[in-house]
Amino acid sequence: MKEELRDFVADLIETAAGNDLILDDEKDINYGIKLIFRRQNDQIPINVYCNKKGQISTVVTAKKVNPLYSTIYSILADVIYSSQLKHGWTTWIGTDESGKGDLFGPLVACGFLTDKRINPKLMELSVRDSKKIATDKIHEIAEKLLKNYRNRIEIIVLEPAKYNELYEKFLKQNKKLNELLAWMHARIILNMNKKRKFDGAIVDKFAPVSVLQKSIKDLRNLSVLAFEKGEIDPAVAAASIIARHFFLMGLENLSDKYKIRLPRGSGKEADKILEDYINKYGSSTLNKIAKLNFKNVKKVKGLL
Repeated sequence: MKEELRDFVADLIETAAGNDLILDDEKDINYGIKLIFRRQNDQIPINVYCNKKGQISTVVTAKKVNPLYSTIYSILADVIYSSQLKHGWTTWIGTDESGKGDLFGPLVACGFLTDKRINPKLMELSVRDSKKIATDKIHEIAEKLLKNYRNRIEIIVLEPAKYNELYEKFLKQNKKLNELLAWMHARIILNMNKKRKFDGAIVDKFAPVSVLQKSIKDLRNLSVLAFEKGEIDPAVAAASIIARHFFLMGLENLSDKYKIRLPRGSGKEADKILEDYINKYGSSTLNKIAKLNFKNVKKVKGLL
């Protein structure tokens, strides 16, 4: 058994015991171990996996009607997040963005406020890094988050026209994309802080915290951390899913409006669609579908 898996299982069994769950059985399975916990006459199985990089994942192989269903997710949240979260906060907001590397569509930033009571519910909904979730599942999870936790969510959607307008304003002040992103993240954190109090904020790192604090001075009064791969935090992961949801919807709406399928990313496919769009509509309305600061725009215009 890998060291990471062994340590996780040991923590899981210890935490379960503290919740009156005893280990009833365990057996090896492909890439992991199957554990069965019991409380009196009720049992619940859980599979724990460990990949080659030592990353742990879990699957609760039981239905929601199982009396121990909520308990096991609460235990998992305690074990998983206690090993990842170093801040020790009780209530915090996580922020992330989507659309930054996409030529077409909006730039979306989102913040999600969580606490130790909410975290097990996020785990039940399979909240994790949005880049590891299929598109249809992104929409499904995001819609549940929006339905159940709307008062814990802040969103800023910059459609391409507004993005291009703001980018030009920032450029005139010798500021670039990171400063625009910092302003969006900071605005979300401050908007939430006006509604509800929290211990701190975690930002999926795209620049140093100092860039965030310079964007809005009021942010200096709050505790803000910036983590690379911040999606290991449940609040950041939830924010990433919602931001991705709104970005994909925005891209789809623009595709429908202009009757041309706008791709994600900024590679060769984006160049081809950009060329098709200019041939069909001209370049005067390009600011309504594309981020004009991308090199693709200058390159394709030059070719045409």
